[in-house]
Amino acid sequence: MNDKKNSTLIKPLVIAMLSALPIGSAMASLDLKLVGSSGLYTTDGPIAFTAHAKNKQLEVIDLKNMTSEEIKLPDNALGFDYGSFTKTDKTQAVVLAADGVYLVSSQTPKKLVAINSIFNLVKSENFKKLDFVADVNQDGLSDLFLPGIEQSTLAIQNSQGGFDLHRFDYPLSITFSDKNSLKFKLPNLPISFDLNRDGFNDVLIKTKTSIDVLYGSQSGYADSISPLSFAWDNIDRQSIETIADINNDGYLDMISKTVSDSEEEKGLNTTAEHKLHLGSKSGIDAEGTKLLTASAHAVVNVTEDYNGDGLADLMAGTMDFGIGALTSAVFGDGKIEMDIEIDIYQQLSNGQFQEKPNRSEEIEVAFDRNNKGGTDPSFSSDINGDGKQDLVYKSGSKTLTVYYGNSDTLLDKRRTKIKYKLPELTNDIRFVDINGDGKDDFVFRFKDEDGKVRIETKLN
Repeated sequence: MNDKKNSTLIKPLVIAMLSALPIGSAMASLDLKLVGSSGLYTTDGPIAFTAHAKNKQLEVIDLKNMTSEEIKLPDNALGFDYGSFTKTDKTQAVVLAADGVYLVSSQTPKKLVAINSIFNLVKSENFKKLDFVADVNQDGLSDLFLPGIEQSTLAIQNSQGGFDLHRFDYPLSITFSDKNSLKFKLPNLPISFDLNRDGFNDVLIKTKTSIDVLYGSQSGYADSISPLSFAWDNIDRQSIETIADINNDGYLDMISKTVSDSEEEKGLNTTAEHKLHLGSKSGIDAEGTKLLTASAHAVVNVTEDYNGDGLADLMAGTMDFGIGALTSAVFGDGKIEMDIEIDIYQQLSNGQFQEKPNRSEEIEVAFDRNNKGGTDPSFSSDINGDGKQDLVYKSGSKTLTVYYGNSDTLLDKRRTKIKYKLPELTNDIRFVDINGDGKDDFVFRFKDEDGKVRIETKLN
């Protein structure tokens, strides 16, 4: 599926028994320091971030202690990411600047890696979230992926907090715009996977039509990329959506997408066929089996396990672009309201998925086109800490609807309603295990007309 959220609709079950629960009893609020900041970037723990794009400001938030502080940035800061670095057990921010990568806090920025790459040529007016941090060798420490003009660099963090650099041939695709300015698209963030099963992790970078592999060995990584290509029938209409070990058998699998119209013809009615390509000793099945046909704008995601069987289930979300939403997007104040149809399919023991969705819901969402910050909306969370993901979504200005994960039926047939005043925008509702008890807690971001931001947390 996809990495965002997707779906289909069925009317709420008439037989559903509704229970209205008060939200967690432990509540706290915090007024943030940055006025006019965009979005909320949550992590796997109690640390979160918010940024002001135009003012090039960054604020770190401790959701457990409900404190925050503004971070000092280096000159020529382009964007930030975050990860795990030695000598601290907290998630920390790192900033990519024209001359290198810096570990940042309320103190003077510390340069981690000096670089001389494409970023030296970039002049950005906005400071934003970038994707350049990943644990490429799976040792629990964050590494850096820095693309260059002719070569790219992996900066592997060692146990002392330093970085060992590995450069390899992997040039960026660069073009010049009409204004003679440099344009390029950063590669996708790599993942770590032992593709050839030799006991050493390889680095995999997903492109539109291939998987670029930097093979690992006992002596380190290769000097250049080895593309894993596929014989597409119509390369202009086909793309790779997901690469992962979907069925947990140790082999890399793939989900592909084929759209019905060309890029020039693509419109709101364009559809796409999604296929599952399972891996085996002989490689990834190039032919694949059909998963579903949906709107070309649908998002397919295979990351959440709703029944606790150890297999990720499939969520497909399709946005319903009504004329009102389109008019608001083009001529309005940037606020967009639309429906997302979500379908969830259980993964079977053979790696395939149910032909028909186990659950379909229509969810109303609201976005601000001018508020580009923060992670994507999430509709899955383990609210009760039982190890199964739950379907959670806003169903009113003061209501969260929850379908708890279920071992037998994937999701409970009965819904639970949680009452609390909620933010207007969908991606201002986050789920984070703040106190480490195994249950995801609620994090809400409220922004007033003057740009002042307040964070509220509710513990489960």
